[in-house]
Amino acid sequence: MPAYLNTATTSRFHTALADARSELNLLDNPDRISFPLGTLEEAAAHFAAREEFGYTYGRTGTPAGGVLERFLTTLEGGSAAVAVASGQAANFLVFNALLPKAGDEIVASSRVFGGTSSLLSNWLPSIGRLARFADPAVPESFEKQVTENTRTIFVETISNPDGTVADLEALAAIAQKHNIPLVVDNTLATPLLCRPIEWGANIVTSSLTKFFNGKGDLLAGAVIDAGNFNWKNDGRWPALSNARPNGIASLADAFNDKAFAAIVRQNLTLFGPSLNPADVAKLIDNAANLDKRLERHIDNANQVAEYLIRHPSVEWVHYAGLDHHPSHQAALKYLESPAALLLFKPKGDDGIAGRLIQSLQHIRHEANIGFEETLVIHPFDTTHRLFSPEQKEAARIERGALRLSIGTENPEIIINDLNRAFALG
Repeated sequence: MPAYLNTATTSRFHTALADARSELNLLDNPDRISFPLGTLEEAAAHFAAREEFGYTYGRTGTPAGGVLERFLTTLEGGSAAVAVASGQAANFLVFNALLPKAGDEIVASSRVFGGTSSLLSNWLPSIGRLARFADPAVPESFEKQVTENTRTIFVETISNPDGTVADLEALAAIAQKHNIPLVVDNTLATPLLCRPIEWGANIVTSSLTKFFNGKGDLLAGAVIDAGNFNWKNDGRWPALSNARPNGIASLADAFNDKAFAAIVRQNLTLFGPSLNPADVAKLIDNAANLDKRLERHIDNANQVAEYLIRHPSVEWVHYAGLDHHPSHQAALKYLESPAALLLFKPKGDDGIAGRLIQSLQHIRHEANIGFEETLVIHPFDTTHRLFSPEQKEAARIERGALRLSIGTENPEIIINDLNRAFALG
């Protein structure tokens, strides 16, 4: 099997992993969610959060969560991180912080995870905010949607489910030109395949549930602050730039390059989607072989993609690892290797997707991705079923197209299962 990750990446990962495990081992009770406050003066200082958030109650953060946050900060190359209950919670907290006022707008990729799209298309309008959408394959389309009310640009490193790889450098230049932060959801790439901050991203989000954890046995997410955006004296984000009550300095002044992480943590306390500290050790243990898993995922995905493009029953395949894919050059630039999610459309009538799914014996019909076993789903009728016809077209969600999250099993098992399903379909 070829090497898909360079040695610098794997070395950084294993060094950070060893540090995280050592820190966890030093915690007396890593699962606890309530902490001694010390003297009244010390307690008051913790709750004031003048320069840092102390450990007061598990909803704000825990020592175990802090270990994970430092691990992720190192992997992504940021200034601070906040661990939360899920990837959906991470994006919710980011959107909530960046769009504080009615009339605020976001320019977002039209090709994103269904849950994220629901936040953008349904939740934001319900609170008086507006999402405008652009094609992640065409950076200029984002700039055309920018208005005086735009507060951020949002994109996935690799689009779910169609696999478009965003031109991060071009999008960062657009965001900088308009003095707005670029937010990148790095779920599918993980920090081992791409570090968006190195390409100009200001904020990174991730669903750690997926490839990072890889076992399908817990939910987790994170927000990583790059520390490279100036929030000071900017009235567009008053919760960051304005002084806090009782003479306490603004978050931007008090936390400097960790200011955005601070407002996310403040809102985490308010809304409550906190990560269970009991899951931290399991998550770090599960992530310990992430580099090896990713190489197996990717090698399998390449073999399955090559098999599918040659199959007479397949109309098309979207996978950036293929030379003909529109995002192939972007993948070569931004990713150490393509990830392990692909979308393909079998030939046939409207019922072909359902028949293929029912004919599969090994590949599991589930909505998760990044699991060690290969999973399949029909986005048109499931994850993106509430999309309008126009939204489905913009997201390249076609009836009959199937998303495969390629696992780490023997690739012959995956290919033989697909062969059998095509024969029966």
